[in-house]
Amino acid sequence: MDRETTSIVSMVYAQSEILQKEVYLFERVDSRSRETMKHLKCICFVRPTQENIHLLCQELKEPNNVISKQDLKFLAEADEQEVVREIQEFYGDYIAISPHIFSMNIVGCCQGKSWQTLALKRTVYGLTSLLLSLKKCPMIRYQNSSEMAKRLADNVRQVISREAALFDFRKTDVPPVLLILDRRDDPVTPLLNQWTYQGMVHELLGINNNRINLSKVPGIPKDLEEVVLSIEHDEFYAKNIYLNFGEIGSNIKDLMEEFQKKSKSQSKIESIADMKAFIETYPTFKKMSGTVSKHIAVVGELSRLVGSRGLMSVSECEQELVCQSDHSQSLQKIRGLIGNEQTADIDAVRLVMLYALRYEKHPNNDVMALTQALRRRGIPDKLTKDDDRESSDDEDIDSVVDIESVVDNGAGDNTDSSDDDAATADRPGMFLADEIMPRDRGDAPEKKFTPKCKCKLHNGQPCHTRYAPGELADIRLQYLTMTHDELDIAVLAKLSCGMHLSSMTTKTRRGQQQERQAQRTDFYLHGFRICRDLFKQIHTISQDKLTALIAHYKVAGCEARVHRSKHKRPANALKFEDTCAVIDFIVNYAEANAIILPGRTPGHWKTDVKLLPTNCSKKKVYQHYCDASDAAGTRKVAVQTFRRLWQQLLPFVVTMRPATDLCWYCQKVVTKLTRSANLPDAEKTAAVREYEEHLHRATTERAHYTDVCKSVKESMPPGLSLGPHAACSFAGKCHYGFDFAQQVHFPSNPLQPGPIYFKCPRKCGLFGVACEAFPKQVNFMLDESVNTGKGANCVVSLLHFFFEKYGLGEHDVHLHADNCCGQNKNTCMMQYLMWRVLTGRHKKITLSFLLNGHTKFSYDWCFGLVKRLYRKTKVDCLDDIAAVVTESSTVNIPQLCGTENGEVIVPTFDWTSFLGIYFRKVSTIKRFHHFHFVEGSTTMRVQEFVDSTFAEQPLLRQSLPHKEAMPQVIKPKGLDAKRQWYLYNEIRPFTAERCQEITTPLPTAAKPKRKIEAVSSDSDDTNDPPPPPRRRPARGRRTARSEQ
Repeated sequence: MDRETTSIVSMVYAQSEILQKEVYLFERVDSRSRETMKHLKCICFVRPTQENIHLLCQELKEPNNVISKQDLKFLAEADEQEVVREIQEFYGDYIAISPHIFSMNIVGCCQGKSWQTLALKRTVYGLTSLLLSLKKCPMIRYQNSSEMAKRLADNVRQVISREAALFDFRKTDVPPVLLILDRRDDPVTPLLNQWTYQGMVHELLGINNNRINLSKVPGIPKDLEEVVLSIEHDEFYAKNIYLNFGEIGSNIKDLMEEFQKKSKSQSKIESIADMKAFIETYPTFKKMSGTVSKHIAVVGELSRLVGSRGLMSVSECEQELVCQSDHSQSLQKIRGLIGNEQTADIDAVRLVMLYALRYEKHPNNDVMALTQALRRRGIPDKLTKDDDRESSDDEDIDSVVDIESVVDNGAGDNTDSSDDDAATADRPGMFLADEIMPRDRGDAPEKKFTPKCKCKLHNGQPCHTRYAPGELADIRLQYLTMTHDELDIAVLAKLSCGMHLSSMTTKTRRGQQQERQAQRTDFYLHGFRICRDLFKQIHTISQDKLTALIAHYKVAGCEARVHRSKHKRPANALKFEDTCAVIDFIVNYAEANAIILPGRTPGHWKTDVKLLPTNCSKKKVYQHYCDASDAAGTRKVAVQTFRRLWQQLLPFVVTMRPATDLCWYCQKVVTKLTRSANLPDAEKTAAVREYEEHLHRATTERAHYTDVCKSVKESMPPGLSLGPHAACSFAGKCHYGFDFAQQVHFPSNPLQPGPIYFKCPRKCGLFGVACEAFPKQVNFMLDESVNTGKGANCVVSLLHFFFEKYGLGEHDVHLHADNCCGQNKNTCMMQYLMWRVLTGRHKKITLSFLLNGHTKFSYDWCFGLVKRLYRKTKVDCLDDIAAVVTESSTVNIPQLCGTENGEVIVPTFDWTSFLGIYFRKVSTIKRFHHFHFVEGSTTMRVQEFVDSTFAEQPLLRQSLPHKEAMPQVIKPKGLDAKRQWYLYNEIRPFTAERCQEITTPLPTAAKPKRKIEAVSSDSDDTNDPPPPPRRRPARGRRTARSEQ
């Protein structure tokens, strides 16, 4: 390893863990004293730098036991004895401090405002290595005001573009973001003392690669001169890393008490069993002893530094500087701390820098005097001048800035700035106020508050000269943020302090007081008297409001004012009768037009909802209301009031959302109930009872489907997955659901060209078989060139292929399907399931169908994921459709049934003819919803509903042939010449060039000719209508003639 990879490995692995990997020796590639050990294998884990390449070349010439192609060539040429077996690339070029923090261990990465070349290159390598190890290809966002952040983002983006193959990870719905910020725009945080365990260790003791040097601590034992604090290997440190200093002391005490208990138990050895227990628990006891000693030493040293440097007082002053605005008090505390010998030099410098940032615009700031005080204290110039020197490990120079440049509002002498920084070179030093609230700009000028008064209350000067302009502006902003009532209370409270309401005067120059003729009010701010004009300006009130508040205080004191019209109804207020008229109209309209809630209305879970038809919007109902009000001559409310009353008082009257695939029986019954408003109650009751029974059946069947899925999922053993399995190899039960989805067309473009809307692109059918236990769904894609129709033969063939290639080999199968007779619920399907049981492919099969219109299954959800992504993806061939299915979700699995050229992958068998020889037809199949097939029985058991009694129907007609016998394959007809030429002429222009020869190739068949009726040229009248078509005889008439 090299110098840097040694740190990388040591941060995440202990030496004992590496030894468990059969690594017996560690060597540095730059070490000169090594012995030749050809009997061991060597793994070189180094960074791809020129220095390491050179060292490796020397190593390969004399073997002791991300690289570029040129470097690999140098290595190959140096491998004269052919000792290299392989070269691998590992993405770990960064220091993992904790599970969510990493570092590059770079000290001094910039010169002025520009990157150092080597530091930039190292940072780019580290960031790209991190992204590759996390398998993320992020969007890069950076701070636009920082040239260094912009340059780093550009370099990382160039690496990602150049190595696109490495970053070809699976895309997510929400892409990750790499956010690059410049910490130089936050000058305050590095100047504050930290009080968490991790922060104090970094700040006061210093930590490098999780190691703390305590050799300078007085009285420290030799084995504790260097300790390791790692989240991965120290449980106490991981739990207390973010706790404050007080909580750490309490937890250290608990740890010590627990150790004392174990120490006492270890000292009692009275028998062989005690000795055995001591030997077994000794490693744990020894580890705990080391943990206690280590943390007591660290926390003890932290406590000593806090006391010796007076960090409690320093931190209190820092928090006041950041959070409060008392300038004089802060200035006095800083002077006192600078004069205190207990305060460390770095702490004194930080306080002055915080003061310079906080009060940079204050007219009475005294930064120059504080800087002189630092120099009189003997603080070196390197802590008061920013000379761009590289910081050391034992001094916190990262937080040092040029204090005098902050005071002078200068940018500093940065001679190393590049031309790219010219846009920001004239920017003043790092001002805290500029970061929070940008300076005035031409496009958004700020109106500053300027107090104005003509009094002479401050030694012959206006009273506002006593205060700083910024101080008065801050006070005024505080009052501007108050509400109307809060401002009234604040002003009344101040008026109570200066209002003279006594009956006699209180003049001090007169010995005898007179009776007061009028009340007088004095105004005060921070203990000093001010004039009335300034009082009104800082409280943002007018003279009329001030007069009204004074009059109110004389009557009611500090009680909040109440508007006279608060308890009066406005003249244009809505009357109770008008509100009742609106409500009555909506209720009557709902009675006449609303319907009872259907069983499958999406988005509604309440049962008392009255649903208006989908075309009855609130605007339309309001128009009917206006017409009725005009006809009756009553007052009508505005549309906003109409909507508000509807929403507040009649929330149960809503408009039905459009929906598809609803139950036809539900709609017929609901329509019947809607039209029976004026019918007798007996008919209404019979219709409602009939409807309730139907909903009860639908709910029962749905509950049965849910219970089956849940029980199968709970009983499924771990580690099982879809794939080819031997028949009856899994002694368990599995549930599947299958159905067709609406076919898709390709080529498909999310930015659809206008002309293709009127054309018919190539068609692809979708058939899904879902296994809810995993969950997974296999999606069969049937191109129209290999499609043989969507009848029973197609469905059974697809289901047979699924069982053979994706089935679990289960004993018991429960199937759910859509209640469609042409595809799923037919004699061929029942005969096929009986054939599977009798040939030993399953021991038990149950096929269930939900009620018509109530047949939503899990495959509908999977189809929805595919369709959602399909609408947003450009598709030009079947492979693109398969990619959409794969990327739509981890649940979906694509399965092509054939290719565009007609090659068949999933064959279609003639099951109808094959099974019709050996099985009988199923009678009254539409009546039943559950069909059961059991091994050893040739009789099918059926149920009308899940709670109905069983009935039996014999199916086997004659003995079956060998179980491996299969029906004949139905060859697809493919695309006829007309369809091929249509795709070539009409759809090919809309297909991508890479897929034109796949999806819309040049047809090999001759182009069909159009049939055009010949028109005689000798005919004088060419506008004669064509003769009517010949009428075919009716079937009944032909039958009657044949009988005669």
